[in-house]
Amino acid sequence: MIRNYLKTALRNLRKNKLYSAINILGLTAGLTACLLIGIYITHELSYDKFHANAGRIVRATMEYSRAGDVSTAATTGTKTGPQFKRTFLLWKNMCALYRHKGGKKGRIRFLKRAVSFYADEAFFKALLFHW
Repeated sequence: MIRNYLKTALRNLRKNKLYSAINILGLTAGLTACLLIGIYITHELSYDKFHANAGRIVRATMEYSRAGDVSTAATTGTKTGPQFKRTFLLWKNMCALYRHKGGKKGRIRFLKRAVSFYADEAFFKALLFHW
């Protein structure tokens, strides 16, 4: 039975070459897009999985608007952490990261492309999860 299906399929491929090529290219593009999206989602969901309590890690972001344009940033103000501790009773710990791009000594800029982060002492508590 399968042999007859294959014969019919090959016969139709030879008979309608352009239509078959369009269908095969469309199917290939769709499957490729689906696989790439799946790989991207799997990669994005894999962050912080090496922590014992990865489900408890939260990253706070800020949404702000300027002249009608709404933007989001992966930063918050300095009062966010203490307010979260007061508002959410299950909130155990927070750490702050500060981004630094290069520096300036006199009129000379150095480490133009280097990016470094500063963290407070709670960073290691958040990594070790001693709650």
